[in-house]
Formats: sequence, structure tokens, C-alpha cells
Amino acid sequence: MKETFKTLNIIYLALIGGQLAFFAVVFFVLKPAPQEDDFFQMLVPIVSIMTIVASFFIYKMLKEKATEMDSLEDKVTHYRTSNIVRYALVEGGNLFAIVVFLLTGQTFLLAFFALGLIVFFFYRPSVQGFINDFEMSDGEASKLNNIVQ
Repeated sequence: MKETFKTLNIIYLALIGGQLAFFAVVFFVLKPAPQEDDFFQMLVPIVSIMTIVASFFIYKMLKEKATEMDSLEDKVTHYRTSNIVRYALVEGGNLFAIVVFLLTGQTFLLAFFALGLIVFFFYRPSVQGFINDFEMSDGEASKLNNIVQ
């Protein structure tokens, strides 16, 4: 189980790093020229907010399925899967905002990338987060802490 949390943290950091690297290349190297495109200007806020909201509700739905699981190992695996789904949704909105910025050059669209990135930072995986989110009993929490430490 210790490896599961370590692997999930590596995935999390790689996803953040990829988003920031893509942003840096687009913003500092490609430097898109501003163009008017009302369709994309309306679409980015909708997509960004929808992916953030969807990530919250889908994670909540997936989290509720864990209450039916008996083994701690199954719950930890489910936590990993649930988080990866959540990360994918938020990252999709973030990458969409960067791509539309690349196409239109409208810098205000980067505010939605920043919003998604802030949300992404709040989704950092941790043992304590798992214990809180999956409502572990004190016995399960201490067992998990002993294994992970």
C-alpha cells in the first residue's frame, strides 16, 4: 500500500509538471498573437467549470462505492483509481484552456487554466486525505499509518 501512495504522488506530480511545461512552451516559446474568436471565449469558461464540477461529483460518486468494500487494500486501490479519474477531468479542462489560448492568443483564458491548476493543487493525494475522504475507522487509520510509515 505504501507503493500505491508513492505511485499516486508521482502520477500527480507528473500531471502537474506536464501542464506547467505545456503552458510554458505555449506562453514563452510560441507566443500566440491575439485573435478574436467569440466561440472559444465562451467555450473555455464553460468547459473549465464543467470539468471542475464534474471532477468533484464523479469523485464523490466513486468514493461512495468504497463503503461497500471490505479490505483496506481494495479501498486504497479504489482511492488511486478515483483520484486518477478526478485528475484526468481537471487536466482536460486545463489543457483545453491552454490549447484555445494557443489558437486565439486571448490571455484572459489563462485565468481558467490557473483556476484549474489551483483546484488541481487541492487534489493532492495523501494518506490523511484518504482516511478523511473514505471515512476510515480509527483501527483502519492506525493500521494504514503503520503500513505507510
